[in-house]
Amino acid sequence: MADYGERPHIVFITTDQQRGDCTGIDGHPILETPHLDQLANEGVYFSRAYSPCPVCVPARMVMMTGRSPFHTGYFTNSSKALDTTDTLPGILGRLGYQTQLIGKAHFSPQRARLGFDNTIINESGRYREGDDYHRWLQKTSCAGLERATSIGNNDVFSRRSVVPETHHVNTWTANECIEFLDRRDPTCPFFLWMSFSRPHSQYDPPAPYDTWYDPEAVPPPIPAPGNDFLPPELQEAPLRYDWDRMSPGRIARARRHYLGQITHIDHQIGRFFAALRWKGLWDVTLVIFTSDHGDMMGDFGLFFKSHFFEGSGRVPLILRPPRNWEGTNPARRYEKPVSLVDILPTFVSSAGGRVPGEADGVSLLPALEGGDPVGDRIFHGEIGAEARRHHCLTDGRYKYMWFRLGGREYLFDLEADPNEVNNLAGDEARVSIWRNRLIELLRARGDSAVRDGALVHTPYLPADEAELRAMDPFGRRPY
Repeated sequence: MADYGERPHIVFITTDQQRGDCTGIDGHPILETPHLDQLANEGVYFSRAYSPCPVCVPARMVMMTGRSPFHTGYFTNSSKALDTTDTLPGILGRLGYQTQLIGKAHFSPQRARLGFDNTIINESGRYREGDDYHRWLQKTSCAGLERATSIGNNDVFSRRSVVPETHHVNTWTANECIEFLDRRDPTCPFFLWMSFSRPHSQYDPPAPYDTWYDPEAVPPPIPAPGNDFLPPELQEAPLRYDWDRMSPGRIARARRHYLGQITHIDHQIGRFFAALRWKGLWDVTLVIFTSDHGDMMGDFGLFFKSHFFEGSGRVPLILRPPRNWEGTNPARRYEKPVSLVDILPTFVSSAGGRVPGEADGVSLLPALEGGDPVGDRIFHGEIGAEARRHHCLTDGRYKYMWFRLGGREYLFDLEADPNEVNNLAGDEARVSIWRNRLIELLRARGDSAVRDGALVHTPYLPADEAELRAMDPFGRRPY
């Protein structure tokens, strides 16, 4: 890796629940993300980036530590505290960086700084320890309007935000980041995590972004190729959440508003980039953009995340170097699978630090020079409680998934079948190669999912429809 001289300022931009196919640079047919597209044109776009545990808290702990879910111990949205000081901001702080988080943290406790010098947080309605956006909003003419839509944060019902664009949480996040540039310590480099809490539901873009896209032009969801296509636990999900009762119009509006949120966020990122340029910081700042996981947005009748179908598991990832770094090749696409575990090693390496030996990821900086940072590494992801955990392996061409609850297997050729509707698991010659890879990986760590050289599934005990609909996990509404 070339010697790039002085340590750069570092900006880490994340969204919450943004699909990997939801940027212009990825080829979305209508979505406008001009500032993210330009960012990619100045750096590297990783077209096969995955969340190793596609749900909020575990994914964020991966980014904070550079360690896999197996090593962090986070497989679900746990409220346990992270028990290490070797976090991304902690390491950068010891390297002399001023560290700041603005937006969604999803730490536990909420006000834990986990190595940051300071945090200004928006916790999407979780007000247990004080939400800085909520506090600010209560002092404005929009006090009390944050919940005026009556939509919950895990509700797929969509409406235009009652809070105007000037006071929307996306705008507030960008404003606070711009103000940080004025308040920062000018004697040291900074690390800023700019963390948007959208496009995660509620799908409530402010005007005019709620009508930004022609409803007739919004692509429809991908239908499941058969009634028994999904594994049993995912077949239950539409009944638990009443997604199967959503009208086509409701689904279309949710998808339209989801895209509107992303474009609104992109425009806020553009305002922040303009501030970096105005202050003479753009040429000496390294930027990474990504998301913690995706959102199925109606594909296969599903919403949200928590599995490794592409809509849930794949995320956008862009790495843009400072302009004063010589030898980098802009506008590159890197098509091998990379992971959120690679975020910490990339940032620490860019700051001239030593990547912790226990980190599971690798630095992606060689990709800036046309290098191959991951080599033959196969991505592994896992999610869920032990008895119902499911696993994913991919080399970027083929993707294998195994759901321990019920034992269902999937194998997809992502080049020939990017929508994942043709399950090749019936081809024993091919699927056995991937199954054996997973067996070896799990056996090496003493996992209970392997016994006598074979995968051991948990029997699935079906619940009846009435029982599933009575669970009411989020206090949902009729659609």
